[in-house]
Amino acid sequence: MTTQVTRMLKRYIAALPERQRGMRERLPGLKEEYSRFKVDPPESPVKVLPTLDGKTARPLSPQLRDWYAATGTLIESSWKYLSPSDIKSIVKLGKLREIVDAHREYWDGSAPMQFPNSQLSVFALINDLDDGDLIYLVWPQTDSVEPEVWEYFGQSETRHKDLTAYLASLLEA
Repeated sequence: MTTQVTRMLKRYIAALPERQRGMRERLPGLKEEYSRFKVDPPESPVKVLPTLDGKTARPLSPQLRDWYAATGTLIESSWKYLSPSDIKSIVKLGKLREIVDAHREYWDGSAPMQFPNSQLSVFALINDLDDGDLIYLVWPQTDSVEPEVWEYFGQSETRHKDLTAYLASLLEA
């Protein structure tokens, strides 16, 4: 059965070459790293995602199950959507801890300021955390509900009620 997330993700992936071409036309001097795309195959069946609390993992929600059944690491421009194994590695990095701590201390209303590490996973990042831009999955108290997707880019925050809403915003861009 093809789900809404699967259909949207396939449309997004199919559009990546055209998005890359358009970006290069608009910005001819753009560095390669800002106009690349790559889609890795899915990892072996994934059942859980690590949270920022190294001792806690969350069962995949239906939408995330569909995402990770279709792709592993996905790169568009400088955004790198992490595979489950990427997330497991990133959570251990001191640089990630610095960014989360800065969001928690200095960004009023940010996901880290409002939620404990056990309710936060990293979904995507830019340039291996060079600028601190990243996307969190904000897990609800119960495992049966989809996590929200909170994007931090530059000095802006964008919240999406779930992965479907986030994919819809990508397809509109």
